[in-house]
Amino acid sequence: MGIIVYMKNLKIILLITALFCGFYTSWAQKNYNTVLNDSIATDGFLYHTLTNIDNYNSLTDLYGVSKRDIIRLNPLIRRGFEIGLLIKLPSNENLVKLINNYQATKTDNRYIVKHQDTKFGISKQYGISTIDLEKMNPKLRMGLKEGDTIFVPALVKKNQLVEDEHFYIHQVVKGDTFYNLIKKYNLTKAELVLANPSLSDGLKLDSFLKIPKVKTDASPRSITVIDNVNRKNKNLDVLILLPFKAYNDSIPFDNVNTSSKLRNIVADFYFGAEIALDSLSKQGIKIKAEVYDTDNNIDTINKIFKTHDFSQKDLVVGPLFTKNIELVNQKLANNSTYILSPFSILAKASPNGTTKIVQETPLQNEMIDKVVNYITSHYTNEKLIIVTDSLSNSKLLYTKVLNKFATNKAIHLSSIIVLKPVNNFIQRSYFQQHIQSASRGKNWVINLSLNGVVLADMINTLGVFPKDSYDISLFTITKSELFSNFDNYFLARLNFCFPSETYIDYQVEEVNAFEKKYFVRYNNLPSENAYKGFDMVYDALERLSISANLLDKTHGITRRLAYQFDYSENAGANKILNRGVFLLQYNGLTLKIVE
Repeated sequence: MGIIVYMKNLKIILLITALFCGFYTSWAQKNYNTVLNDSIATDGFLYHTLTNIDNYNSLTDLYGVSKRDIIRLNPLIRRGFEIGLLIKLPSNENLVKLINNYQATKTDNRYIVKHQDTKFGISKQYGISTIDLEKMNPKLRMGLKEGDTIFVPALVKKNQLVEDEHFYIHQVVKGDTFYNLIKKYNLTKAELVLANPSLSDGLKLDSFLKIPKVKTDASPRSITVIDNVNRKNKNLDVLILLPFKAYNDSIPFDNVNTSSKLRNIVADFYFGAEIALDSLSKQGIKIKAEVYDTDNNIDTINKIFKTHDFSQKDLVVGPLFTKNIELVNQKLANNSTYILSPFSILAKASPNGTTKIVQETPLQNEMIDKVVNYITSHYTNEKLIIVTDSLSNSKLLYTKVLNKFATNKAIHLSSIIVLKPVNNFIQRSYFQQHIQSASRGKNWVINLSLNGVVLADMINTLGVFPKDSYDISLFTITKSELFSNFDNYFLARLNFCFPSETYIDYQVEEVNAFEKKYFVRYNNLPSENAYKGFDMVYDALERLSISANLLDKTHGITRRLAYQFDYSENAGANKILNRGVFLLQYNGLTLKIVE
């Protein structure tokens, strides 16, 4: 009797199992392509790209997950399902295996991981990015293991770096810096970058570098930016006022936070200025230079001026802080002296004096002009989209940019599409609605948002548009620290373009010479502030040696090692403004000058 009951129960179990298997088979047949085409298996999770037919029920059925888990892992989905949004789902062992096996069928090319292999090295050998390599081999997200077999594209394998009579090969290890590499191999950063162009984006762990065996002449050279000039003034008198021993290490120059400590800024700036004085002296200019420590203290400055006569100075370099610059300007108000202000943009000159403050840092208006002028002069019916937000500074920037477009009159304001966030969020569908395909034309997106959340939404959304189907260029007026949160590769996909007051080409001979000379003197590489000290002092004295008038038309626009000088007079404020701005664009993982 017990056996008969057991057999009946077994039949029922088998029947249920058969029905379930039939259901699973039909599910697999129905959804197999959906899973493979729209899902990624990696880092212990599944990733699914939402389609127009997706909802909570379809996802729970397809992946065997709960609605609660979907919401827990994807808070943004509370706002609604958006086509194209990539969502994260709990891992399912069978589906992970299914997806990975499918990925393996895409190529017959296999590579066995060796002892010193890295993802970066392998991807470079086969001409793909590490991201694409990981897509082909999701397990690589967990790291490389010696002996593993991975899949690589069916491309001609690139030659690995091989040591020869011209180069050593160095693998970058943890702790390597430009400084210790230069000391170890007795060369400059410029020579390293020249042999390894990828270094313009910085050192990368596990990458391989070519180290030149045959070095060029390592003796320091004086830099001559302009040759064969007619110097009328070969005797120049310079006063340098800097806060070498200031007690406060974190005071901003204009209430703007600086990432470097004040003493480092001052030292680097002075070292650069010192090399400029030396370089010009070797070109035949007799320079009398006096240097004083201001302590960033008004009383100290008053004492310096009380005990010294500076009425014959041609040029004053510094001070750095607004209140100190204004004090020095008052002291020299009736002299024909130029006061270089390296950082401050707020210093006010005496309105009736003859001494002029030279403001070296370009204003935001110059950045706006650079971008808007480029867009209007190169406009050929591209689709223009402005992204902004409700922050007060963003609104002000938006108004300035729109006014500039209105002044130029090259583009009708009605043709510009403006996207703003709703509840601090811009729907992905808004971009999809307005971004046109490459077959219809180019898209120029101008970011005017200073909101990090809006910026992230915009870049992450634009970055997923297929590059071969959409031509998108992203412009911004201010390249704030918010952009440092995004990978350069991602920005390069968007042809990211931005204005900058600095640009250093490490393959230029003069830059090479400056770095060598700086390193020999100070046993370190020049920082951006060192370049600023050199460029500002060199340019000003070079101009004054040719003409006592800094604004003489014969000077024109000058470009030095890292900075550009395009001076114009702000007569009402008794100041001279530098309008020198570069327009830069990501070109792969390097920067190039657009204008």
